[in-house]
Amino acid sequence: MSKIYKIETKSDKVLVQAEDRDQAFASYFKDIIQQKIPLERLGNIIILHDGKEDYAFRTVPLLWKMGIINEQLAVANLIDVLGVKNNEARRMLKKCGEADARLIPLIEDLILKESD
Repeated sequence: MSKIYKIETKSDKVLVQAEDRDQAFASYFKDIIQQKIPLERLGNIIILHDGKEDYAFRTVPLLWKMGIINEQLAVANLIDVLGVKNNEARRMLKKCGEADARLIPLIEDLILKESD
């Protein structure tokens, strides 16, 4: 049973219909891949509102894992935002990227369903 989620970024607010939070985030990132949502609208965190609670999701690690931004840009972003050294930023990027990559199969599935 699908539900309506509100996703809010630095300068974007959209409603997404999805079965769960991960699918809602995946739907939003699908729109980024398909260039329906420009990167300039994103911040470092996306907030999903489900009507009861807010859920944060990191943007940079997943954008990097999907090949939308390169590693150099992702690391520079983390250094700038978090004030960490280069090695720490790389370690964090890889760790968070692996964790956030769970959405990639969901995103790919949404793209496939859309093309049917």
